[in-house]
Amino acid sequence: MGQLNKPGGNSPIFNIEARPQEHDAVISRQGQWARIIHSRPCTCLKSGKVDLFCNKCNGRGFVYYFQSEKTIWEENSPHTGQNILKPYWTPITDVIKVQRKLSQVQGGNKNYKIDSFNDDSIYISGQPNLKHYEMVQCTYKTSNFEYTYQTFTYNNNNFFRFDLRVDKIYQERQDQNDWQGLSNAYGVECDINRIVQIENLTTSVIYPITIATIKKQYVYIDISTITITNGDKIKISIEYVFPEKVATTQISSKKVLEKWGSDVESGDVDATFQSWTDIKDGDIITFLISAQSKYSKMKRTVKSYDEIPEFDVIEILENIIDEDEVEYKKGIDFEIRNYNDLEWISNKPVTGKVYTVVYSYKMTYIVQTGTKKHINNENKRFPRNVLLKEYSRVKGKEMRIND
Repeated sequence: MGQLNKPGGNSPIFNIEARPQEHDAVISRQGQWARIIHSRPCTCLKSGKVDLFCNKCNGRGFVYYFQSEKTIWEENSPHTGQNILKPYWTPITDVIKVQRKLSQVQGGNKNYKIDSFNDDSIYISGQPNLKHYEMVQCTYKTSNFEYTYQTFTYNNNNFFRFDLRVDKIYQERQDQNDWQGLSNAYGVECDINRIVQIENLTTSVIYPITIATIKKQYVYIDISTITITNGDKIKISIEYVFPEKVATTQISSKKVLEKWGSDVESGDVDATFQSWTDIKDGDIITFLISAQSKYSKMKRTVKSYDEIPEFDVIEILENIIDEDEVEYKKGIDFEIRNYNDLEWISNKPVTGKVYTVVYSYKMTYIVQTGTKKHINNENKRFPRNVLLKEYSRVKGKEMRIND
């Protein structure tokens, strides 16, 4: 990338707004790992009210999902010189444009006809035929999900944890040499998107995937609905999604949170995303490289769980004590499900009782303003700057949840 035009400056000498690859390279080097979850209004939302017992959104009024497909803009794709391209990202799901990049003296840019494509190759036609030294730019789409499986030994446990560390996965890819030496000191991991299959290899029984739920890197199985014996080998196949790199540019408004005798600065954040990341108001961004601790006073609801104010709760740090000084033990009376659901599994406070929860969490934000424009062949302007607001300070109506 270009050198800065002055000491302490924050702008490169040349403009990268119309250069997706250069922009993405900057974000890849300077950005932080983040989980990006998209949200959309739930069908239960009517007249501004939600169904608290909706099994789709769990009473939140919106549902979460990961981006399923991403567009790779103007990649300098390798090719064989025989009108066959081998793009970097696979599997290929659609091809938008293939163009030869040459100066006017050499004949100018040339658009090629896209004949067909498969998971890893694009076949084109047109004259003149590509030469091995010519640069070809390809805009195409690829799946944002990847597939893997792991085998576990059942031993009276109802949850199974996948090892989805990003550095481990990259090291297993022998063909992606440019990712060698990737540092992952904070143990950043991918997230499970869905369960593909659950098979008991010992008994050759395939269980219905409806017996299982997922949370981040965990698969929870309702053992009461199936036949399983200690020592059985369970093969679980999943689809997972990588975190993305996000660059934060500044703190636009600050507040001081008093935690454990120290001051932690927090506030609204300006952020920039890679060219293939689709962002809209209401999406949820969690930075994965650091954690904080806090306590929250909560009131027991009529549901089987209560929602903790912060989104990505890592762990409940202490037993819970309610206003009557009744103590509830973690792992016995309650556990964390999904991202921030405090699920009551045994003893629980009476509805309406106030209690205190001490927990650790990762900083999470909601996209609020400055929704980016999708770049295309006519509009290549970005960076993808948006304003992020702290999750715990945003009300449902501010997430643009409208019926």
